[in-house]
Amino acid sequence: MKSRQKIFYLFLIFNFTFFILREAGAETTACSYMYYNQSPVSMGMGGLDDIFEAFPGASANPALLAFSEGGELSGGGGNDAMEAQMNRLNANFRLKKAGIAFGVFSYEQSFPIVNFDGSSYSGFSQSGEINSLSIGYPVLKNLSFGLGMRNVNERFFVAEPGAHNDSTSYADMGLFFRHRGFRAAFRASNFGEAKIWGDEKLPSYGGFSVGYGGDRLKAGISAGSDQVTGIFRIGAEYALSGGFSVRAGMERTDNTADGMFMISPSLGFSVSYGAFAFDFATVSHPDLGSRAMTALRYNWGRKKVKPALPVVTEDKKTKPAPPVVSEDKKTKLDRRRRAKPSEIAPFDGKPAQKIPLPAVPEGERINIAVTDFEARAPLSQSEAAFISDFVRSDFVKSGRFNVIEKNNMDKVMAEQGFQQIGCSSAECAVAIGKILNVKLMTVGSCGQLLGKYIITMNIVDVESAKIIFSDDASVADPDGLRDKITELIRHFLETEK
Repeated sequence: MKSRQKIFYLFLIFNFTFFILREAGAETTACSYMYYNQSPVSMGMGGLDDIFEAFPGASANPALLAFSEGGELSGGGGNDAMEAQMNRLNANFRLKKAGIAFGVFSYEQSFPIVNFDGSSYSGFSQSGEINSLSIGYPVLKNLSFGLGMRNVNERFFVAEPGAHNDSTSYADMGLFFRHRGFRAAFRASNFGEAKIWGDEKLPSYGGFSVGYGGDRLKAGISAGSDQVTGIFRIGAEYALSGGFSVRAGMERTDNTADGMFMISPSLGFSVSYGAFAFDFATVSHPDLGSRAMTALRYNWGRKKVKPALPVVTEDKKTKPAPPVVSEDKKTKLDRRRRAKPSEIAPFDGKPAQKIPLPAVPEGERINIAVTDFEARAPLSQSEAAFISDFVRSDFVKSGRFNVIEKNNMDKVMAEQGFQQIGCSSAECAVAIGKILNVKLMTVGSCGQLLGKYIITMNIVDVESAKIIFSDDASVADPDGLRDKITELIRHFLETEK
C-alpha cells in the first residue's frame, strides 16, 4: 500500500471517530475506574499516557507500542482515600515491526451500612477487572496507528438481594507522530460507546496531545473530553541522573452540566538499577482525597546494537602511513596549533601543503564514529557534511580506527528514532555512542567568523563521558580547509601515542 493511501485511510478513520465523539450524549459515566487504569509513570505526569513511548503499557495509547523498544513486564498496586484496592499487571513485547501488550487492572471497594448508633448491619461491595490487548504498527517512518480491545467485568454484592454482575467490551484507537523531540498524538477511547448495567454508557474519551521527549526532559499537554467532562492535562519528567527521575503534573476536569471544575496535582518518581525499575506516583483529588500507585518493572529484551558494524577501509590491506614529521621540520602552522583564530597568520596565497599523518602503531583498532558536524551561519548543513566526511576519511587513512560507515550509522540511528544532526554536545555524543557501541565519538561544528572559516572538534570517550580531545582551526581561504582538518586529526593522533 502506498503512503498516500495509508494517510487517506487514516484520515477517514480519524474523521469517523471524531464524528462519533461529537455526537455522544451527555449521560453520567459509569466506570470511573477506566481513568484509574494508569501506570505510575503516566499518573505522576498528570495522566499523560498518549505521547511518550518509553513505557506505554496495555492501557495507554496503543499507537505508542509501534515505537516501544524491546519487552517489559510490570506489576503494581495502589489505593485511594475511599480504601479502594487496585492492582495492575502488564507485559509488552515486539513481534517484528509490531508492538503488542497485554494488561489486567483489577479494583475492589467495600461500603458498610451502619445504624444510627454506629453499629454495622449491612453493606455492599464493588469489584471488577479491565482486561486489555493492544497492538501498534508503524504505517510511516514517523507515524503509527494502534488499536486496543478492552473487556470490563464488574460486580456488585449487596447483603439482601445478593450479587449482581455485568460485562462489556469496547475498543480504543490512537495515532502517534514523532519527529526528533516533537511528539503528537490523537486518541479515542470507547469509540463504539459500549454500555454496562443496561443503558449506562462507559466514558467515551477523545483528545489530542503534544509534547517534547528529550534525553533528560519530557513534557507535554493534552486536551480532550468524554460525554460530560472536559479534561486538560499537563505534565513533565526530568532525569536527575541515569537511575533517578522525578515527575510532576496536573489534571483539570470541567463538568459541562453544572460548570464546576476540579484541579488534581500529581507527583511521582522512578528509581532504576540495571533491568529493574521502581515507580511511585500520587495524585490529590479535591473531592475524593489522594490516590497512590506503585509498580515494579523488569526489562526483558531491549534491542542491543551488534558490536560489529561494517567499517570503512581503503583496501583489504591497510597501507602504512608516512613517517612522523620531526620537530625541526614542523611548519609554522604546527607551532601555532594552540593559537587563537585571530592570531593565525592570514592566507599567503601559496598552494596548500599536504601534512603527513603519523606512523600507525601496532595493536587493536578502536571503534570510532563521526556525527554530522553542526553548521553555523552562513554555512549550510550540506556544507558541514563535507567537513564530517573529511574527518571520517582521515581517521580511515590513519589505520588506527574502525570507522563506522555513514550510511550504516544513519540506518541504525533511524531505527532507534535518533536524529544526529545538530549533535555537538558531549551528552548527545555519549547517547549516540552507546547506540552504536563504539569507544570514541567525534562531534564538532563549523562556521565563518570575521571572514575566516572556523572548525571546532571534540572527541568524547563514551564510557567515561569525558571530552578527551578538543581543538579548533581557522583558515581564510576555503582551499585550505582540507589540510586544516588533516592537521586536527594529526594533533589528536599525537595525543594517543
